Amino acid sequence: MIGKTVKEYLLDCIVFIEKVKENQIMHGLGELISNEKQKNWIRNHLKIDVIFMLKNYQSVLK
Repeated sequence: MIGKTVKEYLLDCIVFIEKVKENQIMHGLGELISNEKQKNWIRNHLKIDVIFMLKNYQSVLK
């Protein structure tokens, strides 16, 4: 993050997360979550929700 503003760093994070493929989302998480309903939520919503939150936070920064 050196040399970047928080807003610029958040943009880098958003770009990185957008590149994560849906079949990679559960990599490393599957062992921690045993409930199939939670796994399905993660597969279907986690990436979208994280990107939304980062963009929302980025929008309030000056």
